[in-house]
Amino acid sequence: MSDQAFSLLQQHLLQHGDKALWIADENALQIAQQLSWVRDGLTAITNRIDVQTALETAGVDCKYNDWQGDSFEPNSLEQVFYRVSKEKPVVHHLINSAFTWLKPGGQLILCGQKNDGTKSYIDKAGKLFGEKARPQKNGQIYHASITKQLEANNDAHLDCSQYPELRPIAEIPPLNLWSKPGVFGWNKIDRGSELLVNHLQDWLPESRNELSMLDLGCGYGYITLMASQFNPAKLIATDNNATALLTISENAKQNDLDIEIHSADCADTIKEKVDIVLCNPPFHQGFSIDGGLTDKFLRQTSRLLKPAGKALFVVNQFIPLERKAAEYFNHSQCLLEQDGFKLIELSN
Repeated sequence: MSDQAFSLLQQHLLQHGDKALWIADENALQIAQQLSWVRDGLTAITNRIDVQTALETAGVDCKYNDWQGDSFEPNSLEQVFYRVSKEKPVVHHLINSAFTWLKPGGQLILCGQKNDGTKSYIDKAGKLFGEKARPQKNGQIYHASITKQLEANNDAHLDCSQYPELRPIAEIPPLNLWSKPGVFGWNKIDRGSELLVNHLQDWLPESRNELSMLDLGCGYGYITLMASQFNPAKLIATDNNATALLTISENAKQNDLDIEIHSADCADTIKEKVDIVLCNPPFHQGFSIDGGLTDKFLRQTSRLLKPAGKALFVVNQFIPLERKAAEYFNHSQCLLEQDGFKLIELSN
């Protein structure tokens, strides 16, 4: 579904100058194949490997990392374009970073939906940049161009909840879980993932120490970490989000676990077939479902499983995964429905 705020940002991007930066999240995929308007001088930064691939294919130089503050020299950019993200600490961190990267006289172009808190972000950015920000409203969209003043207020940095730092979020003896803003559900144990883990012991075959397991879309690694307690022969985890990969790497280190970690778009770079795929996929927004993404996860799972392998998915109850899985698997069964979720077993 098209994001109207991003469409508005695209109109601003059409006028980008010689030293411009586009902060690109998953919304950038909407127009990645339509970038004939891009001129020299535009760079992008993203924490999504699929966005980086799409933008570089379209000819845009794109850095892939955890929105790192040292990605660009201070006072080096003339424009920064940003459609605000979903999570407040991320937005605050990136506005602070834009302030550091921009030259005096440089502009931050912000936009987003009304219910994203965009007007508040514009007001706060204006105080940091040293000018009275003047948000413009188009329907439910707010946008503004905010200029960094010579007398900018360096003490008005936005509270980003120490975004760059990983922090412990839970103890599940003998495991310690670490995470940070920028990962889905970063400060909690997701209820769907917990449901999958609670039934994993009974679902797995007895010869667990001979199994290879893949966590597809691992996030900060909760499912991988809990699966490690069953002593599989091999643990593999993959995600397209740089922040997720940073956190699961730290979790592996903190818990002294050997986990093979891949940065990939839905495991597209993984060649090895596995016995078990575990997955809590990002299929839905509200009560809608991304059919293309569902097909991608199911297709890749089918490709990655050994002939006798099995997959265990946890999804919201309203998602018709069993019906969609029939195209890729001979066997699809709902094992359990509980607390708004269902566990689906897939195999050939």
